[in-house]
Amino acid sequence: MNTEGHTPQPRTGSDDGAPPHGAVRLVDIARHAKVSMKTVSRVLNDEPYVTARTREKVEAAARELGYVADARARALRLNKSGFIGLLIPDIRNGYYALLIRAFEERVRAQGLTLLLGDSDERVEQEEEYLRVFRQQRVEGIFVVPVGAPSLATAAEEVPTVMVDRTVTAARGRAGEVLANDRQAAETLVQHMVRDHGVRQVALLAGRTSTSGIRQRQAGYTRVMRQAGLPTVMSTGHVTPEEAAAGALAMFQNLRPPFGVLCTGNRMFWGAMAAIAQLGLRIPADVVVTTFDSIGEATVTGLVPTFAVTSSAEVADRALELFAERQATPAPPPAGSSSTTTSSTDRRAAATSSGRRSRSARRPWPRPYNPNRSTVRAEPRGGRPPIPARLHTRRARCTTPENGWRPPPHSLPRSPSPPAVTTADPAPVPAATRRGRTGSRWCSSRWTTRTSARWRRARRRRPRSPASS
Repeated sequence: MNTEGHTPQPRTGSDDGAPPHGAVRLVDIARHAKVSMKTVSRVLNDEPYVTARTREKVEAAARELGYVADARARALRLNKSGFIGLLIPDIRNGYYALLIRAFEERVRAQGLTLLLGDSDERVEQEEEYLRVFRQQRVEGIFVVPVGAPSLATAAEEVPTVMVDRTVTAARGRAGEVLANDRQAAETLVQHMVRDHGVRQVALLAGRTSTSGIRQRQAGYTRVMRQAGLPTVMSTGHVTPEEAAAGALAMFQNLRPPFGVLCTGNRMFWGAMAAIAQLGLRIPADVVVTTFDSIGEATVTGLVPTFAVTSSAEVADRALELFAERQATPAPPPAGSSSTTTSSTDRRAAATSSGRRSRSARRPWPRPYNPNRSTVRAEPRGGRPPIPARLHTRRARCTTPENGWRPPPHSLPRSPSPPAVTTADPAPVPAATRRGRTGSRWCSSRWTTRTSARWRRARRRRPRSPASS
């Protein structure tokens, strides 16, 4: 070997148990703690059969070396990623910010990691996040849905809970945690009509494709019709700018004092921009009510009336449904059958098709069935019955006509019968002379010769009259 120009490379580790440069492995911890790799694995996986002293030594070595567990390897081994997906429609909404915090606290307490997505009220963006969640093999999905068609498919694969809204296609497949938006809208409208005495109330709402907006609109319409007042609505807005333009056009046709019901934070800030542009006063000229908490408005001195859903209660209930759906198998997809076909049905189906499968022709190995006869029912040519299961050492004679009797140990003990002395013993049956003992088990002399070659030779050999 030519060693010219070869420079020895320095070692990256030392002999005192220090790990090499790079990621710390289990073998590095084992060398540092002077234990086996199996012990290190048991300690890191929180398994039993490890003493407290050894566990402390391994944990101290892992901390000293800066060991970080490989989440991908752990997910492959346990078939659990440790991730929970949370998909919301608007991260700038104050209510959803509180909801994120409530979910994060509870998910972290369970040793899981929260993956957050913002659909921005767009179906295509919600589709993308659902695809990413499924690729990451999340253990559960909590979603405030916008209406993505793939939500029903995702709910069949991953335990899914819909929060604050619902999608018809996913109902029955995903859990639901919904607030009583209709009753809340009725309460807000009655507050403006009865307490403030306004005779005109406008509704500024987002897209009516979501279930929450539809429920709030239904509550507003019901109270206005009961009071005999006209309904004035501007719906379909997504951004605060769109809501401001719709509110400006609607407020110009109303005479103060009037009220306005906003279905969310974006609608509220759009209404506030229109009110400022028209120079209206709150609450002398316009009474503002909205859903969700508006913390910034209270800081500026504007104190609107709003309906708030407890984010902590929503998160608790959603995690309860998630645990229930984890323990319960997912329902089968629509149009599919979950009927299990037994092996007998499969063999029958293969026979009816004209061709029997290999497993149907010879099911091997076959489980033992004590009710199955292992001898031929009708012996051919007067020959003794040949056991059907040749792979057993002794064939079982389990039919009454073949002289089956229960084994002696299964019969109740009884006094021995008196001895009978006769001059001539009773004739022995022919079946017994040919190897049958009359007990439950055939004789070993007969069963040890039950090979295919011996049976073929037995059939070809002519039988003498003396043997019969």
